Amino acid sequence: MLVSAGGAVVGADIKTSVTETIVYYTPPDAHMFDALYARPTRLGATWKGTGEPADQNILADPNILANPDLLGAASAQFVESWVEVRVAQSGSNDIFSAPDAFALPDAFAGSFDWTDWVKFAPGVYVGRYFQFRLALISHKDGVNAVGQAFTISADVPDRIERYTNHALAAGGETFQFTPEGSGTAAPFHGGPGGAVVPNIQVTILNPTAGDIVSITGVSLSEATIQVLNGGVGAARNVNIIIQGW
Repeated sequence: MLVSAGGAVVGADIKTSVTETIVYYTPPDAHMFDALYARPTRLGATWKGTGEPADQNILADPNILANPDLLGAASAQFVESWVEVRVAQSGSNDIFSAPDAFALPDAFAGSFDWTDWVKFAPGVYVGRYFQFRLALISHKDGVNAVGQAFTISADVPDRIERYTNHALAAGGETFQFTPEGSGTAAPFHGGPGGAVVPNIQVTILNPTAGDIVSITGVSLSEATIQVLNGGVGAARNVNIIIQGW
């Protein structure tokens, strides 16, 4: 399930003519991915970096039709571009969650425990938060390094929670959604096939005639499940599967 994708055309936002100096473009926080809890996430990125003569002015060219490189494409060979990524297993972008927001070096940077920036390679990364940046460098005086496009994406597998032979009390039970293997509740992002909430399937083990399953109060964070018989709650053992992302 695709978490989200963010794109930014950065031609005017990232440019350098300083030789052998790396400049970075980091998309705003709105393009930082939050998987809600640490889990394997497939990351992707596409970008385009090129070069342009610093003094390029086609309007001053007396015969542009005779110019073999009107757009200065040859300058691209002197430019390098790549993407970097960093990962945090936990953290918060809420400055008020910090014990002392005023003690932070940058209160608005949040309290993320980031790894070092590394060159990005497509694949699966394990973490909760993921942030990208585009790097550009010019290796020739008089050639600007220019970032023309930058798109990032993150994809996570379906999240499935299972309860096997679960003893459900007659009064029912409210389930706080908790990722398998984790002891900490965390909401879903959404349900399968574009659904707003996760899909919930309940199977009654050794049912009695007249048993029905009641699922109420379904949100991204929780749901209440009860078995009724003749309108009265009944204690039953059930299997439950909750699917979303």
